[in-house]
Amino acid sequence: MFFRFWGDNPFVHASLDAQSTFGVDVDTASYTLARRYLRDGLLPEKAQIRTEEFLNYFKPDIDAPTEGTFRVQTELAPSRFGGPDDKWMLRVTVRGRDVAREERQPLNLTFVVDVSGSMKQNGRLETVKHGLRLLTAQLDANDSVSLVAYSNEARIVLPMTSAASRALIEEAIHGLQPGGGTNAEAGLKMGYAAAADQVTTGRHHRVVLLSDGVANIGQTDQDRINADIKKYRDLGIYLNTIGVGMENHNDTFLEQLANKGDGICNYIDDEKEARRALVENFIGAFEPIARDVKIQVEFEASVVKRYRQIGYENRAIADVDFRNDAVDAGEVGAGHQVTALYELELEPNAALVKAPLAIVRLRWKEPTGAGRDPAEDAASEREWSTSMNRAVSWEGASYGFRRAACVAQFAELLRRSEHARNDTLEDLIAEAQRLEREHLAGTLGADDDFVEFLA
Repeated sequence: MFFRFWGDNPFVHASLDAQSTFGVDVDTASYTLARRYLRDGLLPEKAQIRTEEFLNYFKPDIDAPTEGTFRVQTELAPSRFGGPDDKWMLRVTVRGRDVAREERQPLNLTFVVDVSGSMKQNGRLETVKHGLRLLTAQLDANDSVSLVAYSNEARIVLPMTSAASRALIEEAIHGLQPGGGTNAEAGLKMGYAAAADQVTTGRHHRVVLLSDGVANIGQTDQDRINADIKKYRDLGIYLNTIGVGMENHNDTFLEQLANKGDGICNYIDDEKEARRALVENFIGAFEPIARDVKIQVEFEASVVKRYRQIGYENRAIADVDFRNDAVDAGEVGAGHQVTALYELELEPNAALVKAPLAIVRLRWKEPTGAGRDPAEDAASEREWSTSMNRAVSWEGASYGFRRAACVAQFAELLRRSEHARNDTLEDLIAEAQRLEREHLAGTLGADDDFVEFLA
């Protein structure tokens, strides 16, 4: 198993550095892989845990905007966790606009499937084939599909074909068999070349890599492969990665590919998760509404003494690059919700200060399309503020706020975070159970994900 540990974000004195800047992240792979570890009776490695991906897994709890691309909502309450000192928690939530299925743009999807020998283990390839069938069932006659398979070499199994040709697509999927080495570079290059040949205006173009991520033949240098991906990203071709498998799985490779390809990294381990990622979240995964989305939170030093961002360790952006539109950031799909949490230590007289506690800025560009020069794109920017007079008690905080705090705390404990050293799993379980009793008791299906999380 290959992971990279990005460390824990430290507390920062607002008087020395008032700004926190980062690119959004809508991946969920870290949560589903950790769940698989726990179901197998194993404790996840701390490097496997990315707190923001735990938060991303849960369904949105704030309404989508009725106008514009994004709605931003902030909420401030005392923190239930973080040791004995009095701390506050600020939640910054960004919700993308919804797109109805009948309003989405046509899709050109190029599947790049790992059929190496390692995909034979524990039915990995069969899980992938099931996912492909589920995904193609969501498409209509306006969409098109191509299929590339790779092991020692890459080959085109199905050229770009109308999604209405179900029998041809099923025959191509059914014929995939595992064997040989793993030349991921060859697969990606062929997949991108196949996608680039069909780039047209008025459509979304996306490559979807399905693999355990363990490349052992050809170019395996992450930076070299990332450089190739950027070239195609600028043509308007996005990249999603879907990971499968335990015992040998390269989480780092797949997460970074999706990051550089302006796409999403998912992990599927069974039919239920495949259905969730590819059917229930289909529009969010394949209909982009914004790219290079950056968030900057600027704290008022007379109110906030110190702050710490929880998660996003590998998404940090230099403050001076917030308005540098050449700096890459994350993509957001239709209906996505992005949550950022900050643990705060306030100044003694914070409640008496009339200035805003924080200003939240959001900057983004329109999705790239065929024939569109990304260098000429003008970014949009909006800002919101929040203040101490909007603070509520922990008990008075919204269900979504308290759920996010509990989920993040679980990730912090699994990360063996130094900031959770004085916290216990027992306290977390008690708080999560209290939340379930107050909000979900007797409400069948209200938030099945949180019920599963508590278990």
